[in-house]
Amino acid sequence: MVTIDVAIPAYAGGHLLKPLLTSLSIQGEELDARIRVIVSDDGSPIALEQLYPSTLYPGLALTFVRGVNAGPGAARNRAIEAATSDWIVFLDADTVPSDDWYGHLLSIIEATTSRAIEGVTRFAGGRPTPFAHATEIRDGIAHGGANIAYELDTIRALGGFDEAFYDGRRRMHFREDLELYFRATGSGVEVEAHPELQIAHPPLRASYWTPVRLARRYYFDPLLGRKHPVQFRALNKKRKIGPISLRSARHWAAVAHVVTTSAFVGIGMLSRAHNRRLLAIPALVAWGSNVAALAWGRRLRMRDLGPLIGVSFIVPWVYVWHYGRGVLKFKYIPRL
Repeated sequence: MVTIDVAIPAYAGGHLLKPLLTSLSIQGEELDARIRVIVSDDGSPIALEQLYPSTLYPGLALTFVRGVNAGPGAARNRAIEAATSDWIVFLDADTVPSDDWYGHLLSIIEATTSRAIEGVTRFAGGRPTPFAHATEIRDGIAHGGANIAYELDTIRALGGFDEAFYDGRRRMHFREDLELYFRATGSGVEVEAHPELQIAHPPLRASYWTPVRLARRYYFDPLLGRKHPVQFRALNKKRKIGPISLRSARHWAAVAHVVTTSAFVGIGMLSRAHNRRLLAIPALVAWGSNVAALAWGRRLRMRDLGPLIGVSFIVPWVYVWHYGRGVLKFKYIPRL
């Protein structure tokens, strides 16, 4: 019978782990098995092993590994080093698997001839607001770092996750999961999609600054684009608005906002009223495009509209600044 290690990278916020570990423990008991779980503590201020004694989870064979804070890629790599099973599957600490997730996973792995599989991630509780951090990974549209499984020998041969996709100074990470997918498929590893294998991502506590904080992550897009230019562009083109990719549309909306607002303030204030009005039109159009981008696919309540309009003025500046930092750091301008 095939064996599986479930790897969970985690940092601080240990309370997020409780629903995940509880769900896995219940599934283990129902299957009359102890699910092998490795929690990779990424240098939390309080060791997570102290907060989650294995006696609380009778359906789990629970192991903790711990290292210095170096991001989720490094935490997953520590779990890969500690794993001893035939396969390793990754879940994020803030996700919750469906009630029959582990049974589905076991059946899929026992039947597959592939060396890697991936499921999907759904929003929990309906669409989140623009101010909540929640992730949805749909089949064929995106590829995440949770709900993915690899033969242990295969992911070790690939070298695990690329730890360069972490900025320790800002505690910021992004794209290490997509980079692994590109590297695996580029090396001839078929990553078999199984949309019936589902986990949920409950929205984290909402904050008006969440979109601002998340906008910084695109610092890593130039690095991803430099490493995998063809695959990155091909994936972006799967989601389009008219003839251009959604990723490109959002990028240029942000750039247009910065350029037109700068022109209005820098040039318009020194010009006649007529010229200021002319400059205000493209600035307002660009601003409105960014409002629409932040609201895209989200649940927008009337009380969110005012804060959204305000935050949408700030987000493009943050995005352009950090994206530009990435271009300079990694010396590459990706085609989006």
